[in-house]
Amino acid sequence: PDQMLAVFLHDVGAREGGEKRAVVPQDYMCNGVPILHFNTYIGAAAKAMSQGLLDANALKRVINATLEEYSYKKDSRWIEIMGDVEMAKNAMKKADSLAKNI
Repeated sequence: PDQMLAVFLHDVGAREGGEKRAVVPQDYMCNGVPILHFNTYIGAAAKAMSQGLLDANALKRVINATLEEYSYKKDSRWIEIMGDVEMAKNAMKKADSLAKNI
């Protein structure tokens, strides 16, 4: 664990009646390592930025690539993607606010 920065778990299952559960499992620490659950790559990137593993520019690139890929699909994952876009925006605002207080 002393060399592991984080564990990312992609929540792809647990569908009830064909519908994916609305909330991913709670993140937690295990032996000092953050265990982070995510629905989409945007969510994973937002959590990686919050852990200091990515910067805001990298997060924006993930957001843009994902939105470009899904802009023509707009399938059932679209709701998850847009929810994670909001989470990413909040993570960037928090990081910006912290940087201003230094």
